[in-house]
Amino acid sequence: MPTSRPALLDLAARAQLFSHLAAMEKAGVPVERALLSVQVPARGRAALASLQALIAGGSDMASAGLRSGLFTQLDSTLLRAAQASGCLSAVYQRLGERYNHRAQQAAAVKSRLLMPAAVLVLALFIQPLPALVGGQLSVAGYLWGVLCPLLVLGAVWAGAWALSAP
Repeated sequence: MPTSRPALLDLAARAQLFSHLAAMEKAGVPVERALLSVQVPARGRAALASLQALIAGGSDMASAGLRSGLFTQLDSTLLRAAQASGCLSAVYQRLGERYNHRAQQAAAVKSRLLMPAAVLVLALFIQPLPALVGGQLSVAGYLWGVLCPLLVLGAVWAGAWALSAP
């Protein structure tokens, strides 16, 4: 079984990759030529070059994509089944639609979380203002009261982001 690396592309780039492969497959373009015109972000270019080399070396698309790090285990399994059945373009198209849908969902979640995050930051800045204006809190105390929770929230967010990254 081929060894896999974590997938290097984000959801939108995966959607674009599979949609491009579907269009090229429907047009009858060989996979070697189709891969020459694929556009991927900078962090996926080395993996794309690896995929192209593996395909040129005789590997099938599913195994080469998994080994190069461009495909996930699920992608590879689906492509292997599609190769066996001879319906690659349909699976490419479905994977492209699936990743496009997931990218849209992720973008919607991020945009919907923007307002609560902005309200939280504003609340952290506004809440200690009466004490500052009333003279009960120094400027240094105000800054500490505002920046300390922001630093804690930033550290929690960075830790969660690091744990969720592939």
